[in-house]
Amino acid sequence: MSGTSVDSQGATVVTWTLTQDGAQASGTVTTRAPDPLDGSCNACHRDKSGSFSGTIVGRVLAMDMRFAAGVDGDPTPLWSAIMTGSASSSAADSWSAPTQAPTRARESSSPEPSR
Repeated sequence: MSGTSVDSQGATVVTWTLTQDGAQASGTVTTRAPDPLDGSCNACHRDKSGSFSGTIVGRVLAMDMRFAAGVDGDPTPLWSAIMTGSASSSAADSWSAPTQAPTRARESSSPEPSR
């Protein structure tokens, strides 16, 4: 599943690979800039991989996406991010969410990995 989001840094493509067990959803999430080679700050800072967890209640999915600092291959290894939000479903295979879910990012105390 994938979609796009927009915030003050610009657009990002978000891709989820999820499994569902009852009301629980979990899996991986990646974010990428629409044009990762355009040289912008957005192109670099959007290149993240993380974990996804969520709970489905009725037709609402509460989402929690976490991107750890210092992950191998991360071009911005000093920053972690947490994205939370909710999505609603009007059909079994369709979800929609606000384009500006609350997001927190912070500089981590983790050292930069050796290259």
